[in-house]
Amino acid sequence: KVYGEKGMSEALIALQDGFSADVNILLFCLWAASAGHKPFASAQLEKAKNAVSRWQNAVSVPLREIRRLLKSPEPVTGSSEAVQQLALTIRETVKAAELAGEHAAQNILAATLERRGDVPNREQRADSGAANLATYFQLVGVTPDDALRSAAETLIGAVFKDSSGDPPAIIERHFP
Repeated sequence: KVYGEKGMSEALIALQDGFSADVNILLFCLWAASAGHKPFASAQLEKAKNAVSRWQNAVSVPLREIRRLLKSPEPVTGSSEAVQQLALTIRETVKAAELAGEHAAQNILAATLERRGDVPNREQRADSGAANLATYFQLVGVTPDDALRSAAETLIGAVFKDSSGDPPAIIERHFP
């Protein structure tokens, strides 16, 4: 649902391509916070990351690579129109499989949550979302820079748009 929010997909792809971020874990971090879960401890996020890593490596990453390969013109350059049309059909099929695989990954991640949180208001939930993102990037050894902060601000602003919180201030607290 939030993927369609303004700037959301671009921010997620920028984090994936620029920082090797796992989009499913980023979405999980934001979803858990929006559902009222308290910010993740590093060990809890590590548990979730480990739970989904085999699936990601065996299913999600290969499907994404195939879809991206079929998006570029190289595989079908010089091919007949029929082959080009088949490549497009295959790409759409792979894209559907990739989305189904990502849905499965989200279910794997959700199963790692121990209990429902009790963060009461949207502003605190936005803060929890930023804290989760910061914990994730620390866990994977990424030092925040302006590009990461900007993308994180976009994510917080999109997911918690009904919050009275200030996304730049929230990001500044968690990504100094």
